[in-house]
Amino acid sequence: MLGDPNDTTLNKFSDIKMATAAKAIGEFSGKEEENEKSWIEAAETSGFIAQLDNESLLRIVLLALREDAREWSNCMIRERGILSWSNFKEEFIARFMSRKRIDESLVEFIQITQVKTYGEYLYFLKLARIIVASARIEARSV
Repeated sequence: MLGDPNDTTLNKFSDIKMATAAKAIGEFSGKEEENEKSWIEAAETSGFIAQLDNESLLRIVLLALREDAREWSNCMIRERGILSWSNFKEEFIARFMSRKRIDESLVEFIQITQVKTYGEYLYFLKLARIIVASARIEARSV
């Protein structure tokens, strides 16, 4: 019967989709030279292509983390439990964004004088989220 969750063909297909997405995402260890934003975008693109829901994408991403990034995610899970994809993504970018990029975002945020379009407003909100999330992480580490 097509669509039967016990059908091993569908289960194998799902496993193949997840394995393919995981391979396309690659690993992330949290080193300074790694670009956290590009890695998350690659993960989302791979998840979209493989038609994964956010829960499956989060599981794959958690398995792809190495070294400092893995330790950070384990700590997050112990402290808060499993996060949603959107919460994970926000926390991940804030945690692994380089100090230089945080400073550049802060300068850009401060220099915004007036938002004229909806796109500029969304960009303004994005910068604000980055700054707030990185401030929270710095406060926790003090």
